[in-house]
Order: sequence, then C-alpha cells, then structure tokens
Amino acid sequence: MSRRTFEHDGLIWTVGWDSPLQSFYAQVEGKLRDVAQQKKLQPFRQLGYGSLPEERLDTVEDLVDLLLDKADVEIPEDIQIALCDDQRAASPPTPLQLAFQRIFAS
Repeated sequence: MSRRTFEHDGLIWTVGWDSPLQSFYAQVEGKLRDVAQQKKLQPFRQLGYGSLPEERLDTVEDLVDLLLDKADVEIPEDIQIALCDDQRAASPPTPLQLAFQRIFAS
C-alpha cells in the first residue's frame, strides 16, 4: 500500500494505492471548521474513501476527479505522478486477498 500526504486548506490529505483492494483511496485528517465542511468531507474520514468495493477507484484520474468534485481539492501533480508509479510497481493481490475481495463484494 502506498501513502502520500499533502496539505490543503489546513487539512492533511492522505492518498495512495491499496494493492490488496486494487483501488486508490483518500483520507482527510484535521480540525474541520464547521458543520458544512464536516458533512462534505465525511466520506473521507475514518476508513477513507476507496476502501469499499462500491467506492473502487481504478485510476489516478478517478481519484483526482473525485476529490475535485466532492471536496474541491486538487492533488498536487508530483503526487499524481508518484501514485501512477505506485500502482504500476505494486504486486498483484495474493489468492487470499482475492478471496477476501470476493467476500466483501458480495
């Protein structure tokens, strides 16, 4: 699993490639300033977005589009490039990881 962090609007964003899940993910940490921001960013708190089968993000572009659309956050270009490299360099899921993917997808 890769993990890249950047700051935006006083919040720390973590994005990466989760090889066992075969998905990119995004999480946010920090003190949210108001209820509106809490509501908007709730999907990115705790486990983060991209950890459930229905949230699967196959490409860096999917992740970039999601953050722009749902959070008004742009991932820095150097991190986008690193994420592409992370995905290419990742090992494929093991048979056990694939079995868990099937269980969680059903």
